[in-house]
Amino acid sequence: MDDDNYLYNAMIWALSIGIIIVIATLFLTKPAPESFTELYFNNHTSLPEYVNQADKYNYSFTIHNLENTLTTYNYSITTELYKLDYSCEKPDLYLESQNDNIVPTRKAESNDQALLIKEQNYNISFNYDLKQGNHIRFAFLGIDNKEKYAIDISNESYFITPEKIIIMNITKKANSHKFTIIVDKNSTTLKIDTDTFYLNTPKDYTIGFPSLQTIDTYAEIYNFVIDRQEAKQGVNIRIADAKYQDTTLKKIQKPQIIIQYTKYLSQDQPQPNEILYNKIFYQPIIQQQRIPTSIATYYSANPINLTSYSVLASFRPGINSMLKLGLENITAVYNMTTNNLTIETPDVLVEFNVTLMQYNNLIIDVNNNTAAISFNGINLLNVTGNNLFDAKPYLQTYNYVQVSEFSTKGNIVPVTINYKFPDVTTQSYAGLYTTQIIRSLSTPVVFQNPSNKTNQTLPENQDNLTIGLSDYDKQRLEDFFNREKINWTNYRIVATYMDKNNSLAITFRDLEKTMYAININDKNKTLSLAYTIDGIEYNISQTFTLVTVNRLVIDETNGTVTVNINDKTLTTPQLTNATNGLVAFDYQNITLLSAQAEDKDSNTIRIYKRQTNPECNPILVNRYIYNNDTTILDKHAISINGFVKFNESFDIAKVQIDLDNGEEVHFWVKSI
Repeated sequence: MDDDNYLYNAMIWALSIGIIIVIATLFLTKPAPESFTELYFNNHTSLPEYVNQADKYNYSFTIHNLENTLTTYNYSITTELYKLDYSCEKPDLYLESQNDNIVPTRKAESNDQALLIKEQNYNISFNYDLKQGNHIRFAFLGIDNKEKYAIDISNESYFITPEKIIIMNITKKANSHKFTIIVDKNSTTLKIDTDTFYLNTPKDYTIGFPSLQTIDTYAEIYNFVIDRQEAKQGVNIRIADAKYQDTTLKKIQKPQIIIQYTKYLSQDQPQPNEILYNKIFYQPIIQQQRIPTSIATYYSANPINLTSYSVLASFRPGINSMLKLGLENITAVYNMTTNNLTIETPDVLVEFNVTLMQYNNLIIDVNNNTAAISFNGINLLNVTGNNLFDAKPYLQTYNYVQVSEFSTKGNIVPVTINYKFPDVTTQSYAGLYTTQIIRSLSTPVVFQNPSNKTNQTLPENQDNLTIGLSDYDKQRLEDFFNREKINWTNYRIVATYMDKNNSLAITFRDLEKTMYAININDKNKTLSLAYTIDGIEYNISQTFTLVTVNRLVIDETNGTVTVNINDKTLTTPQLTNATNGLVAFDYQNITLLSAQAEDKDSNTIRIYKRQTNPECNPILVNRYIYNNDTTILDKHAISINGFVKFNESFDIAKVQIDLDNGEEVHFWVKSI
């Protein structure tokens, strides 16, 4: 028994000592109170989204010290202004076949982030041609590839959501149609041609990709545009297994001038036959007779080899000009002299009044041996021809006719034959840049003192600090200039615009400096040219006549630059640095209709186009930064009031608060 008591006492002492050790361990290893800092905007629900440049916008943020000790915080407030980059290529949307064979049904789905729509408000539009009663299905797919809503487009249209189907009867206007869907968080507007339908916005319509499907037969889809409110984004519609062919046309050109020799018979005195012969043979009188209309005929060397196809000519005629589109014995003629369209066949002659000086579409639509001829979407005549399966289309022009497209497209099989004129210029494309964007790319970022500026966060002094470009940025900038510049010896820059009381400026520059700059002031009707020769700056100007559509031409030949606006011309002395540069366009508050540069030696045209892509990186225009520090007691907080005010051009801006411990909050605004 004593042994048992001894054992029990030992166990009790051991347990007691163990409990004491555990308690001591827990006490000694007790974790310290959690320490952190809260940083947040006080009015996060009322922060501005869209801003005007002239207005001031207030905000406030709070720093809450939960670090369990007195803490000094260094904080910075940064405002960054960005311009959107419009130089990116358009994304592709591929219409894929449903199997390995060429079948009528095609579907286009994409997970390309450039096509991802995340906005609550957006528009999508495209043109389409219905062939032989087929239909198109447009759908909006979530990231899980499930349809959020869809529209079946045919002579009857259906709006489809997971919950319901709505039938909409549309009027069939012509073969060519336009589809537009306008979505916001409250309502959806659907437009098909001139018919408009108003619907409730489908549930969960954001964050998704557009999808297309052509059903039953091949339908053509083009001009696909996504409008994200901030910018419009063009999309390339690709057909993965379509047969695209480029065929160079043959050309027959009749001479414009006929040279005639007139016998030398006018003599005062009779002459020996030998003298008269020499005069007639070696000294003839030459007469030049100009043909009133110069005729050029372009024809395809290869037959079409399709049973159902459309031959299209899109053209803009000049004064007293004529265009003839033909398939062997079927001919359609557009005659500018009589202001009508004439359809000529062996048995039928039809005339149709037309409007002058605009782009027109003349189409011959063939099914087997029957051809329907239409002009600007209006069917004029159905005729029958022989051997149209292997026909060779031709185009004939009289005087000056500008042809933008001459092609054959299959109605059932997706085959497109693009006819290329032998003397048409080669085209390339470039981004449409402003001098401000180029300057921001080639200038180091300057952190500015905001105290004396309207763009500021808080009124506090700070020294300017310039950060130089990194080697990587320098290389990117050099690559950008090499890609975008023109290095032609003889070139012509043409810009057409429509405006009153504003200005257009075109600058030619390299990485280092501006070579010359042209400024057009419509308000004062003044054309000026600034340039530098041997380090000396020159500026010449004169007035010009303002018209509805103005045309500026910069013509450079071996260093001599000639500038013409409408009816006025400026010519400079020879400029040794007028080549190998990048062209920038500044055109605020005007309508820039077109801009292009032409290499006069190689007959190459570079077309400047404004394109946007959400994956493009915005370009930093300017940055304003304010630094300060504050000391906060434990469990205390401080609220700081600030404001932003903009008076310079930008597309989007970011206001960000940073603490030295890595905490940050920010918000974005968009310029109205």
